[in-house]
Amino acid sequence: MTDKKKYKQGIDFVIPAYDIRTFDYIKVCVASIQKFWKDYPYTIHIVVNYENIEEVDQYRDYFQKQYLSDLKTLWPHKTIEHENECIRVIEGVDQSESIRVSRAGGITQRVGTTAPGFPLGITKGKIDGNGVAAGSWYGAFAFNKALKECDREYVCAIHEGSIFLSDHAPNLIKIMEKGYYKFISNRWCPGRVFRVGGNNWDDGMARCMIFLCKRELYDEIEAQNYVEKGIWTTSPWNCDYRDMTGNMTWYAKQKGYPFLILDNSFEDKYRSKHEYKKQHVLNIKTGRHDTEQAWVNGIPIWFHHGRGGYRPTNSLNEWLEKTTEYLKSNKGIRDERGRYNFG
Repeated sequence: MTDKKKYKQGIDFVIPAYDIRTFDYIKVCVASIQKFWKDYPYTIHIVVNYENIEEVDQYRDYFQKQYLSDLKTLWPHKTIEHENECIRVIEGVDQSESIRVSRAGGITQRVGTTAPGFPLGITKGKIDGNGVAAGSWYGAFAFNKALKECDREYVCAIHEGSIFLSDHAPNLIKIMEKGYYKFISNRWCPGRVFRVGGNNWDDGMARCMIFLCKRELYDEIEAQNYVEKGIWTTSPWNCDYRDMTGNMTWYAKQKGYPFLILDNSFEDKYRSKHEYKKQHVLNIKTGRHDTEQAWVNGIPIWFHHGRGGYRPTNSLNEWLEKTTEYLKSNKGIRDERGRYNFG
């Protein structure tokens, strides 16, 4: 048995960037990490999936040359000096052969992977045979590539179309430190969401718009050699069960590992009605796809635009307006008495 690797204190955030047209999502997502996780060591890895390789340099140039200036606009009374030094931009997946853009600016992916250097022609998961579009596979490929650069104790994948809402978010680490849960996810999708999932609630998967675990869990998974055995397509993330990262749920069930699904406000026809929407901190129009907020101990910590890349361009403009206004304010920061004002 090999010794466990030792990792640095802190957390690696991994943000797959899905398209240059939604570049502005990344800006506010990163800013929210730096505002609400400022007292905890972190590194931010932005892994860029692209149509043109030059897009990767666009991300690098922005965070090296322009990002600090934009932060000063968000936080005019704060000293901004080295906030970009913990940001890494990584070349992701060439998705030029599969991406589709609607007239309204929404982005989708064809079925069947085409990215050079990665498994080609993948349309269905090896475990359950569920059909998944190329974009989900590319997200898994991108995460796996970024993970190789991660060297901290915890890893948190976060969707580009989301922001943290409060300095209560680092309490996620306190939950993990108790040693009971193997991972934390923003939302559960029941089995009936998927064509092959059946009607049982438990036959679904934990989603990965937030997906937090210890780095050592991925080492444990890699040691299983699932790819070499022909059980998985890639490792540690893939779409071989239900959708992207569904294999993490499959693995946890195989091992009998507990995991935590956050309280969240997601709504669709597959789950019971609730009133959580009334507690949303951001007044974002729902539109075609749903928005989602998550709580820890009853305190809002995170908000997701909901498949933002699929929305028309004007929806992105609304998101930027509302999230920028929020990040400029003192909302989400505890006062001297330890209370929050989400106003």
